[in-house]
Amino acid sequence: MESVRDDLLAGSGFVLLQGFPVDRYSLPDIETMFLALGRLIGKPVSQNSYGDLLGHVRDEGKRVIITGDTRGARGYLSNEKLLFHTDLGDAVGLLCIQKSREGGMSSMSSSMSVYNEILKTHPEYLPIYFRGFPFRSTEADGAEIMWRLPVFTYENGMLSCAIRRMAIETARLNGVPYTDEENAALEYLDAVAAREDLRFDMHMEPGDIQFLNNFVTFHSRTEFVDADEPELKRHMLRLWLQFPQGRSFLSKYPTIYDGVPHTIDR
Repeated sequence: MESVRDDLLAGSGFVLLQGFPVDRYSLPDIETMFLALGRLIGKPVSQNSYGDLLGHVRDEGKRVIITGDTRGARGYLSNEKLLFHTDLGDAVGLLCIQKSREGGMSSMSSSMSVYNEILKTHPEYLPIYFRGFPFRSTEADGAEIMWRLPVFTYENGMLSCAIRRMAIETARLNGVPYTDEENAALEYLDAVAAREDLRFDMHMEPGDIQFLNNFVTFHSRTEFVDADEPELKRHMLRLWLQFPQGRSFLSKYPTIYDGVPHTIDR
């Protein structure tokens, strides 16, 4: 696991482990062991407002866009296609307990390679990514605050990337004003990240674990179809991890659970 941490921090930013014995243990035991494995490389962090350190990625019938409800939903609870995005934390770990009957392919792309490609082909978009995209949040007293989160940052001699995809799409659905240039920059980022020569695709099998450095990689998932039997439905366990040697630039920006949003400057 020290080698895994080294690869995540200073290597490709992606590691695949195989052979976790998911067929030999109960779900509570699998959760305990996966959490213990994650602690060998980083500190698990909360994935929701309840403080849960493990997330269950499976179709619970939620939809990212619900007719008549523009609040959105968290995509990992649906079977829908997910655009290239990053999660919270320095790294994300996914353990496959059960794969879907059809679809559900995982894809990853180097955000550093995507940056270099945009630098060559559409450098005019780079200031948009560094300025960030606007979001709107509602405070406990009902007041609305507008703020931005950058996609690319350059700090302490390192280029880093973080895109809060669901927050962006929910903001656009809820009428936060995005300019034509901002929308074009987002569409081009998606197109470059999804290019066949820049992305890596894999179907995760039961017992596979993938770890990704969120600051140098994007990841996505295709739509999937589950089996009818509950025990054969697609099921992943998810960990969000922080590294002592990780990238802390996002600490100055709010997350979806904590932090004080910065006033937006348009």
